[in-house]
Amino acid sequence: MLPRGGACPSASAFRSSVAPTLSRGAAGLFVTEPRAVTAVTAKPLPRSSASWTPTAPPEAALPRGDGGGPWPQSGAGTKRRLPAARRPRAAAPKAERPPPQFGARRARAQRRQRQEASRGAPPAGQTRLQQRSVTALTLAKYELAWRRFLEWRRLACAPEAVQLRGREARGATFEDHLDDWLALWMDEEFLNGEQAYVGSQMMAVAKFHLPAFGKSGGRSLPRAGQSLRGWRRLAPGRARLPLPWEAVALLAEQLVLDGYWTTAVLVVLSFHCYFRPSGGFKLKREMMVPPLRGSRYGNWSLVLHPFEFTVASKTHQFDETVVVDAPDFKLLLDPALAWLRACTPPQQCPFAFSQADFIQRFRLAGQRCGIELLRPELYMLRHSGPSFDQAIGRRTLAEIKLRGRWMSDAAVQRYRKEGRVSEQLRRLPAPVLAKAMGAPARLRTLLGRPSNASFPPTAGRGSDRRSF
Repeated sequence: MLPRGGACPSASAFRSSVAPTLSRGAAGLFVTEPRAVTAVTAKPLPRSSASWTPTAPPEAALPRGDGGGPWPQSGAGTKRRLPAARRPRAAAPKAERPPPQFGARRARAQRRQRQEASRGAPPAGQTRLQQRSVTALTLAKYELAWRRFLEWRRLACAPEAVQLRGREARGATFEDHLDDWLALWMDEEFLNGEQAYVGSQMMAVAKFHLPAFGKSGGRSLPRAGQSLRGWRRLAPGRARLPLPWEAVALLAEQLVLDGYWTTAVLVVLSFHCYFRPSGGFKLKREMMVPPLRGSRYGNWSLVLHPFEFTVASKTHQFDETVVVDAPDFKLLLDPALAWLRACTPPQQCPFAFSQADFIQRFRLAGQRCGIELLRPELYMLRHSGPSFDQAIGRRTLAEIKLRGRWMSDAAVQRYRKEGRVSEQLRRLPAPVLAKAMGAPARLRTLLGRPSNASFPPTAGRGSDRRSF
């Protein structure tokens, strides 16, 4: 503290002293160099000043940070501005770009508009998304069934129908009597010999065209529902029995001998992976993931309905994976899958034939190998795989449910019939049974790869040999 009214100590005492300054050495370190500091004389403060504030020295007296002495004054050594041509140019402002998600959304919009333009405008009373709530094949079936129902209603001449038509003429709408019309229609179809699934389909058709009668609607169909329960009780649905693995192997062997090697691979793959009849035709080359040798991922994986393809499964699921993990089926399918993947172009199905050809070849092969007594159908393969795995104790009920992509336990119980497998096998004649028991061993040499032995000269037109 300085005394009130005192003066700042004179700087003459520091005139002979030196002040250290910092400079950068060769090694990058700061070293001190002595340099004289110009003295600054402080003036005495007036007595009325309440405090003392030091006077800053002039800029010329301050040392430079690079150790080069005081800054030069105005004159020849004064630092001047660079010419305009030599000045660094300022960076131009970047143009504003739309966010990445905006470009992706615009591409999706253009793709969807092209797709919907090819389909045409939706019918009156429905939107595009309402129609897309079901597949194109299901939509065609719904439209056909609905037109037949409306034609039946127009031509109905039963006394009950005449009475209902008279009430409708007095002001009631079609929706008010839809429940009555459906109940009468079910009675007539039951007497005509139809099965109960026809009534279930018509209920779904009515709820699709009139959503007010659906689950989220406020109206119901009590009479039609009661009639459908009685229909199911009097005419239960026909259950598909499973095919024994030995019969399936005999049928696949016959397909190879007939020249349909790829069709035989699809039969064995559908049996092992619980495929629906159309499951194999939805496969693409990218969905067939080969194994990694020497790791825990040593099995072939089939990724059904990948999210990138934007096509969901029947149960509205994506990325459903089925692994070829059984040792006996790995010997059959691993070489065949490797061959198919190597010979299939990208974004293409490895099975280059239609589902109608698949059905025809399957039935003809069943007749030629002698198992027509079992009435083989394609959908029986989805029943046969779970029944076989349960009969030999390979998988539990929960594993079968996950592998079959079923959403409820009741569906698994309907497909799992391991007790009927041996019964079906015993129905075969003795020569056919003896031939079927050795078919799995013979099939290993036939499915190894499509060699010339797999395509005998008797293979006719439409042979799978054209695919390779």
